[in-house]
Amino acid sequence: MKVETVVQLGSIAVAALGLVTTMLAPILSGRLAHRQAQATDLRALRMALFLDIGEYAEEAWRRLKALTASNEEHDRSGLTDLVHPLRLTARISLLAPRDVRDAWRDFLEAEDRLRWEWYENPDVDPEGTIYVDPADPVALRTAEALRGLQQSLRAAVINPDRRD
Repeated sequence: MKVETVVQLGSIAVAALGLVTTMLAPILSGRLAHRQAQATDLRALRMALFLDIGEYAEEAWRRLKALTASNEEHDRSGLTDLVHPLRLTARISLLAPRDVRDAWRDFLEAEDRLRWEWYENPDVDPEGTIYVDPADPVALRTAEALRGLQQSLRAAVINPDRRD
């Protein structure tokens, strides 16, 4: 084969490669932009979820303080515009990392036990106010679960793209 033929074939190959990459560049950049937009949307959904969980946890702390106060010094009425825990649970199962899912489940179990304790076995202070003793293991477990939930939320907010 002549050198001229090899050079011509090489030139044709380079030209074809250039043509293919020129044609593929918009397609590839479009796909990359689409993936980046999806990642940004997912991050925004997760951050909104973490904020809703945080608000619910803050309200749970307020409720715990009100339930464990042996007098009426704490307001027992709460926020009314919180996301319902079942809605949070559904979003958590889809969007949150494992440690947040586990901490949320632990918190819900502790809160259910606390609610049962308050309804079924409450203490009564000298003024007749029903409360749960702050040293009661159920109240202590609820506080521990809330601390764990808040800790996992902080870690999730630092790295909202983590999903395991």
